[in-house]
Amino acid sequence: MLVKDLMNRRIESVLPNSTVLQAAKKMRDLNIGIIPVINESGNIEGLLTDRDIVVRVLADELNPSNTSVREVMTADIRFCSENSSLEEAAKIMEKHQIRRILVKNDGKITGIISLGDIALNVKEQLSGEILKSISK
Repeated sequence: MLVKDLMNRRIESVLPNSTVLQAAKKMRDLNIGIIPVINESGNIEGLLTDRDIVVRVLADELNPSNTSVREVMTADIRFCSENSSLEEAAKIMEKHQIRRILVKNDGKITGIISLGDIALNVKEQLSGEILKSISK
């Protein structure tokens, strides 16, 4: 099975100069834990996760109303292709201990796939192996 068969194609994003508060509200409203940070030219600059907000904003006692997403986002992003196998995507997740990965096609972000997507749709063994590696 290929990534394109399971990925979520609905991609919402925030601008790097958005405030963390704006991004958090968007994440809450969309019920998501991660949001790509895409600049006005359409290029990906990073990802903002709910964990980034807790660890880099709240724990450091920054004000989310005047802290930009750019200041706290995760800039080290991992990608896979729509035509990657689920096993290939899983290996990237395992290697980098991440639970979600952005999907690209022809250089553009076309979706996102998560450990949950894989767990719900493929062998339990594969998702169990990924979770074990990520949780180390």
